[in-house]
Formats: sequence, structure tokens, C-alpha cells
Amino acid sequence: MKWQVDHTSRVRKYVLLVLAFLQAGLTSGVIYGWPAIEDIFTQKGIHNSCGVLPPGKVCQDQAIFFNLIYTVATFANNLEPVFVGVFLDKFGPRLTNLVSTIVFMGGCALFLIPGEKMIIVAYAMLGFAGPGIYVSLMHISNLFPGYNSTILSAFSGCFTVSSFVFRIFEMIYGKYTYNEIWLGYILVLAPLFIPGIFIWPSKSYQLPPEALKEDHEKLLPKEVEYARRRRLTYDVSFKQQISSSDFWVMTLWLAINSLHVNSYIGSLNSQFVSEKAKNYPTYFNWIWSLGFCVIPVVGLLLDKMGTTFAMFVTSVSLLIYRITAIIPSLRLQIFTFVDLSLAHVALWAVFYSLLSKRFGFKHYGALVGTASTVVAIIGSLQLLFFFITLNYLKQDFFWVNMIFVPISIILLYPARHLRRVKSSHKRLFPITSYRGVNHDSSRQTEEDDDDDYDYDEAHSADSYTTTYDSPAVQSWRHYPSISSASSSAKL
Repeated sequence: MKWQVDHTSRVRKYVLLVLAFLQAGLTSGVIYGWPAIEDIFTQKGIHNSCGVLPPGKVCQDQAIFFNLIYTVATFANNLEPVFVGVFLDKFGPRLTNLVSTIVFMGGCALFLIPGEKMIIVAYAMLGFAGPGIYVSLMHISNLFPGYNSTILSAFSGCFTVSSFVFRIFEMIYGKYTYNEIWLGYILVLAPLFIPGIFIWPSKSYQLPPEALKEDHEKLLPKEVEYARRRRLTYDVSFKQQISSSDFWVMTLWLAINSLHVNSYIGSLNSQFVSEKAKNYPTYFNWIWSLGFCVIPVVGLLLDKMGTTFAMFVTSVSLLIYRITAIIPSLRLQIFTFVDLSLAHVALWAVFYSLLSKRFGFKHYGALVGTASTVVAIIGSLQLLFFFITLNYLKQDFFWVNMIFVPISIILLYPARHLRRVKSSHKRLFPITSYRGVNHDSSRQTEEDDDDDYDYDEAHSADSYTTTYDSPAVQSWRHYPSISSASSSAKL
């Protein structure tokens, strides 16, 4: 990936940040406003072979067709980082943002063309382009050392807020025609993205060395050792990073949780079909869009309490929402909506923060792409769940929600696994010796008796000469100062 050190003025930093938030907030996750846009499709009579139905009844053909639109879009949304990761690594954020914007606005334009199948393609293009816009902006967080995780959480909040776009569509539909709404959306986006062509950097920003050094000076000796081990994970090959258990644990944690979240959202209108519950999808749209309110909390958890603790809290929150979703109380579902909306913001913020802190940004795009492929493949099961529920479970979504309760209990474990940082790094990057460093065995703890390493020397030395068992690292004979380690050494 192409990088550049920050030499940006204070005013330009905030201009970039505000523009990034506006872009992400209007585009990145619009497809998750699905209940609102599905209602518009229903009012237009798209794929309706059943005519007017009494309250509590669902046209199965139409419902399955709509769920197919949503499933294809979420699949594209999760799969797109595979391509955008490689593209971002090779061409940088400016071109990535530009191409993603063209695809997104092209998808908007396709909604103006008649045809039911065209809706599938158009909605998939919105889902496909969203992550490209989103990921191309994330490096902006490095312009604000010390607040990286908070800003990453803010981007996750923008992702959630963007779903409110379709709620606005639903509110003004009737006053304006379907085509007028889409055309107006395109006209709003165009002036916002044009400046980005000229002011986005061609290379991604990285944290300034002085910020990294300042963070290093706050570390305790044992934290220095952890930071040194983590830096090893930054500098090794993509093959070694993707082979680590840490990567697959956090990826599967994200994929399984996302499967149920997307399945729940995609079937929301079919779950609340009774006369008493018909307004609940609208309530959900409002509550979902307010998920950005949890950004300060998520940022605090990530920056102050650590990523693995935030991961555990998020897992507990997701477990609670799945339990309340199966309780037959309509009023309780408002709490379910609130809990899900807040947990969804944390889910992606925690994953991106974990990924960057565990593996750095050297192969970040490729790692995001690989993880997203897994999320997309597993997420495609939501269409199967929906089909089985409508055809074999008498439209009772209790059983699908129930299945994920014990699964959520199991998903509490990944946070504990990732907490074992020291042993994880030793398994992945065994170290046989350290040369050129004064060794004082009396300073070692019993836990570290296999590391010939002097903590005081590590805290002040400018460089190391090292020997590694790992083939991907054996060619390294000069190791940079520990002050170049990640600015987020806390786990």
C-alpha cells in the first residue's frame, strides 16, 4: 500500500475529515436501510403476483424476490473489499474513492431504467461500491494521533447513519415520484464527490513518528515487549498473517454475527406484518440510524479499555439482542432494535480496529478483502434461512433467531482467545535469539525465560539486530526502533 507521512495543515485535516464523514454518511451503508426502500418497492407493486392481501399475510413470491435483492446486495457489499483491498494497495485512496463513486452513482442511475431485474443489479452496485468509498477514507484517522479508534468508530457510525437515506426516500415518496427521488439523490452526491477528486491524497496517511514515539514512552517494559512482538506481525508476509489463528478467529466472529444481523434486517418487514406491528419497521429505521450515538462509547472502549474488551462487550450486546428477539413481547422489540443498532456500530468498529492493531496496514487491504470474502460467503445463507422460514416454518422467524442464541454464547470465546496476545505472537513468530543487545537474565520474568531480551535496552535502543525462526523474517537484519511500533499497544 502507498503511504505518506502527515505534513497536512490543521485546517486541511478537518476539511478532509468532514468531507470523509459526509461521503461515508451518504453512501457507505445505504443498503441497510432496506426496510424503508422495500416498503417503496411494495407500494410500487414490484413483483406483486398476489394482489391486495389482508393484514398479517405476506406474498411469498414477492417477499422472496425482495429478499433476493437484499441478499445479492449484502453479498456484493461484503465481497467488494476483496477487490477494493487490492486496488487500494496498488493505486491509493484517491483513485479508489473515484472508481467506487462512479460505480455507486451508476447504480443510482440504473434505478431510473424500468425492469425488475435491473433493480437487483442497481441495488447490488450500491452495496458493492459502499465499502470502496468507506475503506478509501479510513486512513484519514491517522491525521489525528491518539484518536484513531474514536475516528474509526465514527466512520462506523457514518456507515450506520447512511441507512437513513432510504428512510428519507420513504418520507418524501408520494410528494415526489420514484424517478425524481433517485435523480435528486444523484444531484446531491455529485457536488460532494467532485472536490474529493482534487483534494484526496494519492497515498494513504500514516501516523507521524513523533506520535508513535510519544506513545512508546508511556509503555511499561512488558508492554514494550508486546509492542515489539506486534510489530513483527506488521512486517511479515501476507501469507503468514492470513495463516494466523488470530485472523481467522476475528473473521469468523464477524462473519457469523453479520449473518444473523443481515438476516434479521432483510426479513424485518416479513416479521412484523400484523396490524399492531406494521409500524415497527419504521421504528427500526429511525432507531437504526441513531446508532451513531454510541460512537463515543465505542471509541472510549477501544482507546481506553482495549480492543479485546470492546469485542467481549459487543458479543454480550449481540447475545442480548438475540435473546430479546425471541421473546413474544412487541414492546420489548423496541429494546431489541436499540441494542442491535448500537451493537452493529461496535461490531465493525471493533473488527477494523482489531485488524489494524494486530496486523498493521502493510497488507491491510488484502486482509480486509479476505475477511470480507468469508463474510460474503457465509452471509449468503440468509436467503436459505428466509426461504425455509416462509415455506416450511409457517413464516415463524422464532426458530431462525433461536438458533443464534447458543451460537452467540460460543462467540463470547473469541475475545478470550485474542486476549492471549503473548502466547499467540510466540506461536506465530517464534524468536530464537537477539544479538547486539545486552542481556540481563535477572530482569526476565519466569514467563519470558525463553526470550534473551533486556527491557531497559529495548526502551532506549535505536535499533536491533535479530535472528528469527520465521522464514519470512530471516532476511531482516536491522529492526527499527520500538518507537515505530503501533500507537495502540494496548490490547
